[in-house]
Amino acid sequence: LASLGHVFEMTGDFENATLLFDEATDIQDDLMDIDEAEGKRKGTAPALEMKYDTGLLYAKLDHLHDAESFFKDVAATSMDDIQDNPRYQSFVANANNALGNVMYKKCDYREAIAYYETSIALQKKGGNKNYFDYIGTLTNLGTAYFHCKEFSKAKLQFQEAISECRKANSNENNGLTIASLWIKMGNIYMMQKEYDMAEKLFNDALKIKQQHFKNNSSHAEVLLLRHSLALLKIKRGLYDEAMNLFEDILAKRKESSDGDDLGIAKIYLDMCSLCLKQQRGNSSKIANKEKARDLCNLAEDILVWSVLPSNHPYMLQLSKLQAKL
Repeated sequence: LASLGHVFEMTGDFENATLLFDEATDIQDDLMDIDEAEGKRKGTAPALEMKYDTGLLYAKLDHLHDAESFFKDVAATSMDDIQDNPRYQSFVANANNALGNVMYKKCDYREAIAYYETSIALQKKGGNKNYFDYIGTLTNLGTAYFHCKEFSKAKLQFQEAISECRKANSNENNGLTIASLWIKMGNIYMMQKEYDMAEKLFNDALKIKQQHFKNNSSHAEVLLLRHSLALLKIKRGLYDEAMNLFEDILAKRKESSDGDDLGIAKIYLDMCSLCLKQQRGNSSKIANKEKARDLCNLAEDILVWSVLPSNHPYMLQLSKLQAKL
């Protein structure tokens, strides 16, 4: 059943894959109960992978409650039962990281931090850490700290992640990972009003991404980075330059999407905010406010359709802008 589930997963049929993994997990649990009743040692280790994979499938379907339940089962495993098997120990560490991701999606950043820190501790304890997993968890932890406005702690995690990237075998993907971490560091420097350092990191990251994506100016990652550069221009008071950049990013984003993605909603929100800044000391205050209201309404349409939690950063930004309008 699990093998067939993997086939469905590879074809993108997550619904059927989840059903098969669910059934396989139930059978595995029944077998474990029989072993326990007969006085045998419970076969904890084989069930971990199945439960972890099932949790990942539920997460892909955005069924966070079900995903959380499976990940918690794995995370609760006694390390004594798997002490001689680093592979199964990694499932426990990764389950804690996955729980952090679930909490992050729920915008419960403090709870996410606790799970990420547990995952990092387990990965270090294992003594055979996977660089890819470890760098990912460090990045997740730093991002959660960023949302809690604990910028110094966030910076430490990103710096360690960059250091770990450089220890790993050098390849093109490592360069892309470092570029993404530079962007996150740049966002911290921007929040701390160290604009020159932020701009340097953004531009260095842009060179790597443009080279990797063969100067495709419409690639989502390139557009996301240019969005950060537009925000930096706002911070520096270069409002007209920022608006021109946003309009170009928006046009390219619309060309490559269905128009309802959250990235476009974020552009609308930031353009709305910029319009309100532009109206100060501007003779066309009414026109700017009307444009801001239109942009705000466009963003709201996408966010309502996306069913985001009320404490999501985009929803909070929308509420603040609506209050000003």
